[in-house]
Amino acid sequence: MPKEMGEEQEVAYRISGWVQIDNGWDSMENKPMEMTRDQQAQVDEVVSLMEKYNIQVSVQVQRKQGMEIKDYPVVARWRLFTNKPAGNYTVAETRQENTPESNGANWGDI
Repeated sequence: MPKEMGEEQEVAYRISGWVQIDNGWDSMENKPMEMTRDQQAQVDEVVSLMEKYNIQVSVQVQRKQGMEIKDYPVVARWRLFTNKPAGNYTVAETRQENTPESNGANWGDI
């Protein structure tokens, strides 16, 4: 039976992150409010420092199974690092975001 017909398909996960200043959420556009040019310059400075010093952000997911912290086994770990863009892009061109509300998922389902 072809995989499209119900046979299990291989699943891979990809984690992405970005640095931005929180200006709130645009409910009509379903995306973060745009940063100003000054804010973008501040973010660019932070990213430059991360690249210069090879700073990475570590993330881990734990499953809560009780009231004690020892009952929270680690499910997954990732390290996020900076990528240098291939071209000159504006914030709007480089950012596309799905939220739990927009794709029907719920963060509690993770």
